[in-house]
Amino acid sequence: MKLSSVICLIYFISNTVYAETDISGFIKLNYLNYQSKFDSEPNNEIFQVNRVSILSPINDNITLEGSYQVIQIYSNVNSSEVLRNYDNQKRVYRIDDFNSTVIKKNDNYYLNHNFDRATVTWNGDTSSVVFGRQQLAFGSAKTVNPTDIFTPFSFTAIDTEVRNGVDAFRFRHQLGEMGQYDVGVVLGENADRKNSAAYGLIKFSVDKYEIKPMVAVFQEAHMVGLDLETSLLGASIWFENAWVDPKNESGYFRSVLGGERQITPDTSMFIEYHYNGAGETSPSEYYNLQNNFAYQKGGVFLLGKNYLNAGSSIQITPLHRLDPIIMTNFDDKSLFLNLSWEWNAKENFYFNLGSFITLGKTSDNTQILESEFGSVPSTIFTRIRYYF
Repeated sequence: MKLSSVICLIYFISNTVYAETDISGFIKLNYLNYQSKFDSEPNNEIFQVNRVSILSPINDNITLEGSYQVIQIYSNVNSSEVLRNYDNQKRVYRIDDFNSTVIKKNDNYYLNHNFDRATVTWNGDTSSVVFGRQQLAFGSAKTVNPTDIFTPFSFTAIDTEVRNGVDAFRFRHQLGEMGQYDVGVVLGENADRKNSAAYGLIKFSVDKYEIKPMVAVFQEAHMVGLDLETSLLGASIWFENAWVDPKNESGYFRSVLGGERQITPDTSMFIEYHYNGAGETSPSEYYNLQNNFAYQKGGVFLLGKNYLNAGSSIQITPLHRLDPIIMTNFDDKSLFLNLSWEWNAKENFYFNLGSFITLGKTSDNTQILESEFGSVPSTIFTRIRYYF
């Protein structure tokens, strides 16, 4: 067992010795059915996720937090473009990590685990320090976040509730009532500089504008970002931007301009325009992008340049909610529709039913993309969640 595994295990167990320890977690069962655009082979996967988290206040200022996760995966996938490798998946921005796969059988069953949180937090009157494996997320946009470079979610992610933890030191200090500066160091494999990152962010307000300039150095690249938020005619407006300059490649600019408005007491809607300077306008160039820094290390997953995205949250009844999201690639005229319905069946018990519907040009060759979303498998998914 690696040293990091021993440290996380000792940390996790030691938290339970404090009388005020709070234990929480969830159990999730996810079923996914994929329909390939290139064949009629059956493609099904089941994910069963168990997570337990502990929160232990040591005194008025210091808190310990830990989370451990066990995941069972059953995969019956036969189409090549749907096939995924779950064997010892490597997680970025961790100094050291154990083998994630405990049991593997016949390439279709995996028992994986993950020490996902292990932090010590100090909270003062106006400052806080978080040290250890923690969550980091940035940006105000809804569908794509140009400044979120560490552990962003892809548009095909089913479960976006919890991000993978990263090994980091984070310091935040309040500036007046609305301001804050936030600096951190994020350590990658062996704490090697080329695998690690550092960032700095300042939040302040000018009139009705919340302004968050940000700089970062990550994976031997530099990023300068700016995130603006304001309100206009009863709507929330955001404008999130990032320029990334990799060491051995040309730089690229990404931007999102969007807004959200409450239409009725039970319905809200948002719309965003996204410019992706790392992408291409021609589908024939999409495959050439996969080895670029942006897609290997920069957290970019969309292939085109110009997108119009929109979504809504509709509270049908107090226990039922509908969350449709649509993404449109203007360059190749393809479309991705995410439909999700949630039912709060009982206290702490939820049921979800959803689908990914994709439209666009396709070819008979999986190596040739006629459009971005046209080649993405259509998906039906169900989720059952219980929280404790």
